[in-house]
Amino acid sequence: MTHDSEVAGRDEVFNNRWGIAAAAEWTPTDALTFGFDYYHLSTDYMPDWGHPYDVENNRPFAVDRDNFYGVLSRDFGETFADVYTADAKWVISDTVEFDTILRYGQSKNAYTASAPERPDAESRTVSANAKRRDAVTDYWTNQSRLTFRFDTGTIGHTLVTGIELSREETLNRTRAFTECAELPCTGSASNPLLNLDNPDNSIPWGSDTEVTGRPTIKTETAALYVLDTLTFSPKWEAFIGLRADSYSAETRGWTRTARAIPTSSTGMPASSTSRWRMPPSMRATPRPRTRHANSLMPSLWIMAAATRWSRRWTRSRTIPSSSARSTISAATWT
Repeated sequence: MTHDSEVAGRDEVFNNRWGIAAAAEWTPTDALTFGFDYYHLSTDYMPDWGHPYDVENNRPFAVDRDNFYGVLSRDFGETFADVYTADAKWVISDTVEFDTILRYGQSKNAYTASAPERPDAESRTVSANAKRRDAVTDYWTNQSRLTFRFDTGTIGHTLVTGIELSREETLNRTRAFTECAELPCTGSASNPLLNLDNPDNSIPWGSDTEVTGRPTIKTETAALYVLDTLTFSPKWEAFIGLRADSYSAETRGWTRTARAIPTSSTGMPASSTSRWRMPPSMRATPRPRTRHANSLMPSLWIMAAATRWSRRWTRSRTIPSSSARSTISAATWT
């Protein structure tokens, strides 16, 4: 799919993109299924940071709507995303299932945008200050789980246990630019001055030089969880779960880690054919402090009982999330 567009009433602004998606599935046996999909999206656009603001009158300057305060020979915007996903499902028996999903992705966000700053109402000038980013992010993630179904007396159990792993690294490349502050562009300085009423976007401009820095941010997480949903009757279910997360974050040699962050969750949602439903639940989640990641600060989250007006409810289920503080009780109704 491709898409080319401009912005009504704005000179020089455009946004072009194209993307592709594909998916395949292979079922060698009735009990085993493999899947794969790929996604790509690229964009090419001209950043538009709007009109300068008149601070004294607390409003944008009264200029033509189509005025663009960028520099065409300098400003640009480019992004792309490539995402590869593979998954497998194995029905081991009538009571045991195994699911796993592996994903790799890479994305880029690069731009130089002109921010119309420091407008001067008397000289009728505005500074086109450059805002820049040139970042590439790579990430891996895996989620695997085992599901067991069994009974203890008259109580049915759906026990889910799993592991979640992820690694993400962002590289931001900083560059040196040759810029000018006066028209025409003749020297190396900070940013150009444009006419407030009739900005000239075609002024000449220097190009970027070598990369001057490569700051990197790397984050790694790992989690284990177990969750049991107990079914007492078609109308009553309860769940209890435990989750532990470990993470590390590193940037420019500075590292912050926290190990084994346990979380727990309990609740008793009621499923009924009546018009009322009250699903209370409780969650205990230790959290790392802001300045000391190895220190844990316990907290207790309580979801208040809720009532819903409904004709018929389907059974509720619990979904473990990748967040250390997210065990979600979900329900649907008709």
